[in-house]
Amino acid sequence: MSERPTGDAGQMPISRRALFAYALPAMPLAALGLPLYPPVPTGYTEALAQDALRARIRQ
Repeated sequence: MSERPTGDAGQMPISRRALFAYALPAMPLAALGLPLYPPVPTGYTEALAQDALRARIRQ
């Protein structure tokens, strides 16, 4: 039976260059989604609040 290294003994550190190349394909998606981050949760929360208010008025 072969022993597997535990902890950091068997892992090679990732260079910044390799990390950048790995993250590069996600950057356009992040740039497109970033402008939607503030208004979408706000609109969703407002819609939930309005639905809750309507439900309370109906009672």
